[in-house]
Amino acid sequence: MNRMRYSLPVRCVATLIFVSAFTFSGCQRDHRNPTSGSGTHSGGTQTQPRVPGGANTRHEAAVKFFNAYKTHNRTAAKEVAADAAINALVFNPAAGTNPTLQLIDDTHIYYEGGSIELTFARNAAGRWYVRSVTSRAD
Repeated sequence: MNRMRYSLPVRCVATLIFVSAFTFSGCQRDHRNPTSGSGTHSGGTQTQPRVPGGANTRHEAAVKFFNAYKTHNRTAAKEVAADAAINALVFNPAAGTNPTLQLIDDTHIYYEGGSIELTFARNAAGRWYVRSVTSRAD
């Protein structure tokens, strides 16, 4: 009988310790901010994506981005495109030129075999830039 008195409290304490350990084991990340843990420097400060200088019109941004892509010029593309847009495409001079590339309606770059859709945004100064691209194969 004496043994029964201690076994129930011991089991309750053991369960409480297990639940506490399990609950607090994942508390290293701030769950209120789903982007915490990424895009930070070693000092823990949040980095913001680079916003390009942009162009006066959406058409101008599209033409500059298209010409930069066509000539594999990442530096020129950075003037009017976010890193996400640039990094989604191959800017490789060794790939040569593609004579089928065409800019259509400022929103798509067409080529034989597919297209690249351009998505635009405006920076704080109201200038247009290519925020992202989506490639589609035919």
